[in-house]
Order: sequence, then C-alpha cells, then structure tokens
Amino acid sequence: MSPEDWKHLNDRVRRVDEDRWLSSRYADAPDRNALIALYAFSHELSKIKTTVSEPILGAMRFQWWRDVLEKMREEKQTPAHDVAQAVFATFASDKQLFDRLEHLIDKYQDAFEAKDPSKEPLEYELATACTLLDASWTGAEDIAKGWMEGDEASITIPEPVRPATAHIRLHHRSHNKKPPGPLARRFSVMMHVLTGKF
Repeated sequence: MSPEDWKHLNDRVRRVDEDRWLSSRYADAPDRNALIALYAFSHELSKIKTTVSEPILGAMRFQWWRDVLEKMREEKQTPAHDVAQAVFATFASDKQLFDRLEHLIDKYQDAFEAKDPSKEPLEYELATACTLLDASWTGAEDIAKGWMEGDEASITIPEPVRPATAHIRLHHRSHNKKPPGPLARRFSVMMHVLTGKF
C-alpha cells in the first residue's frame, strides 16, 4: 500500500462513513490506517446487500472474502484489491485478528440472509476497532453493548481508544433528533476525544 493507495481508501471511507472517518483522524498515522482498513473491509461486506439480491450470489461474495483471509493466513499472494491489500498490511502481523475479521464476515452474511440490516455487527466492529488501538483494554465489548442499548452516556472511554469510539457521540446526540451540521459534528467528535464522554 503506497501513500496514494491509503489516500484513495481514506477518501472512500470518508464518502461512505464520515462519522467513523472523523473519529479516525485523531489516531496517529499507523492506527489511523488500521481503522480505515477495518472500516473499508466492513463496508465491502455491508454493501453486498445492495449489489446482489440472490442468496447464492451473496454467499459467493462472502466466501470470496473468506478465501482472501485464508490466503493471508498462509501468506500467499493477496488479490489486487485495495481493501484486501489494506487488510493484509494492517493485520498480517497479528493473525489472531483474522479471527475477528472472519467473525465479521459470518455476521454480515447472517444479516444479508435474514434481509435485516439491523443485524449487521456494528457493535463487534466497534470492539474490533478498539482492539486495534489498545489490545490490552478489556472494556470494548461493554462499550459496544452499551452503544447498541443506548446506555453509553454513563461511560468514560480511555484516551488510547477514543479515535475508535468518538463517532458514538454523534449517534447518541442525534438519536431521535435532527442530525448535527458539519461543524457541530466535528466539534462533537473533538469533545469526545478530549473528555472520553458521550
């Protein structure tokens, strides 16, 4: 992955998921790239529901990504796909993280087959993002659960993982309200990074 490759991937994540992109800006460069790789990977899985309608075609797409991860585990040639290249660059040094990616594939496929986007594993993606920034922190699963249950306001996030969680503040504050404008969104993300509060 060249700097230009990372720039293109950053731009894509910004277009499809600006909330997480804004949060990731507060990570240092290597961690920022790791988050972008994860979010781009999740987007590839999520968009399958919008590109195919037949279950068999969807299953083939999900299996393609499983095969890609298996090749990475075996350190074989990675497909010439920018997201696959980014995932390999990010996760190759820690094969255990591949288990998390495989779990994401399974959960996205479950949501696809159920035709229910609410079953997409956003909480597990959040926990994985936190793990990328601080593998020693054990609170990621609780944060993810609190986010999904709307009970994240009482939690203070440790500083190292805040670039992976700041977008939740936008979710919490815009729930059942008018979405904040561009400046308000940036200010909200910044306040979470500074305080760890939602």
